[in-house]
Amino acid sequence: MKEQFEDVHAVAEERHPWFVARRALFTELADLDRDARILDMGCGTGMFLVHLKSLGFRNLAGVETSERMRQRFRDDAIPLYTEIPEETFDTVFMLDVLEHIADDVQTLARIHNILRPGGTLLISVPAHPFLWGPHDVLAAHERRYRSRELRDKLTDAGFEIERFSYWNMFCFPIVCLLRFLRIGRGDRAGNLGLGPAFALKAYGLVLRLENRLLQWFNLPAGVSLVAKTRTKASTSGD
Repeated sequence: MKEQFEDVHAVAEERHPWFVARRALFTELADLDRDARILDMGCGTGMFLVHLKSLGFRNLAGVETSERMRQRFRDDAIPLYTEIPEETFDTVFMLDVLEHIADDVQTLARIHNILRPGGTLLISVPAHPFLWGPHDVLAAHERRYRSRELRDKLTDAGFEIERFSYWNMFCFPIVCLLRFLRIGRGDRAGNLGLGPAFALKAYGLVLRLENRLLQWFNLPAGVSLVAKTRTKASTSGD
């Protein structure tokens, strides 16, 4: 079942509106320097890295432990690792990855250590334990996060939070209703099925609107949590 889910994920990663909108959101949030050394943790088939490369960024690397995803990696010119490399990065993206890791606290501490002083971690996770459903089981999630839980784990690892918001807000009431009624997708696609073109287009427009709103203020509710954090900058006495 896990292999089937990864196959569907690999296809959806390229053109499903949720992935497309997430790439756009985090590219905007990151406000990257052209010379930044960038690592994508749990990069899947590398679509986000390919997206960054298309924008002119060149100092890119990825970490992906799934051999099935590594075989589908989109750009052989981008270094790909199976664990966090012992190098100093300016920016680390961890997009819907932390929830897959049993010891998330230790992982955040390791990421903090590979970032340079003043380096940036951008992260997204599924929100609200009460929304746990078939998709979480198919995706082999360890947990969904409460807002306070994620904040505490980030700050305990030494990160300073710059932005912290929910995302996928307009779908939140629908997902809540489906969970309350115990209705969910139990097939191998989970929530990643491409579905009817008109529905996907509408969903994409909604997410683009949310991305626009996030340029001005944090969203009060949503299916996901997103955060932009930094390590402390070094002082002149260091």
